[in-house]
Amino acid sequence: VVDTNSAFLARELRREGVTLRRVLVIPDDLEEIATAVREMHPRYDVLFTSGGVGPTHDDITIAGIALRLGRRVVRDPLMEEKLRALFRERINEARLK
Repeated sequence: VVDTNSAFLARELRREGVTLRRVLVIPDDLEEIATAVREMHPRYDVLFTSGGVGPTHDDITIAGIALRLGRRVVRDPLMEEKLRALFRERINEARLK
């Protein structure tokens, strides 16, 4: 699998004058995600995730981030409304996630 997300993000950030400091590829494992967030959260101003956050029913990226930050995962009503408007009849739980 070719990681096109990192290259795209790096190019867009560079265009905006933002320095990309690190790219990390980790497996879909709750503890590894939480560990990566724990290590990077205090060191960097902004963390981006890609790939794992996409519309799959079994994704655990958001849960791993929430675990590390001591937060619960909630569905934002405004975001849900926007997603339903965008996807219409193609909306599903994976896309809402």
